[in-house]
Amino acid sequence: MDEIPNLDLLQRAFQLSKGLHAATRCFPRDERSKLAVRINRATASLRATIAAACAQGDGAGTATHFRAASAAAGDLETHLMLARDLGLLSDEAHARLANDLAALRGMLAELTLYR
Repeated sequence: MDEIPNLDLLQRAFQLSKGLHAATRCFPRDERSKLAVRINRATASLRATIAAACAQGDGAGTATHFRAASAAAGDLETHLMLARDLGLLSDEAHARLANDLAALRGMLAELTLYR
C-alpha cells in the first residue's frame, strides 16, 4: 500500500488533535481536569496508534493498529457528544470536530480493509 494515504491520515490526526486541544482550553476550570483530560487522552491515543501503524508499514500488525485507532476514535466521539450536550462545546464547534473525526474514521476503515 502506498505510504501517502498513511501520511495524510497522520497529518489529519495531528490537525484534529490541535483543534481538540484548542477547544478544551475553553472549558471551565473544573471540566478541564475531567472531560478535557479524557478528550486529550483519547486524542493522544488515537494519534499515537496511527503513528505506530504508519511506522510499521505493511503487515498484519498495521491493521490491528488501525482497528485500535478506530476504537480510540469511537471513545473520542462519545466524549465530544457529551461535551456538546453539557454545553461545553457549541453546536458549530462540535459539528466541525465531529466531521473531522468522521473523515479520519473513514480513512481508518478504508485502510483497514486493504490490510
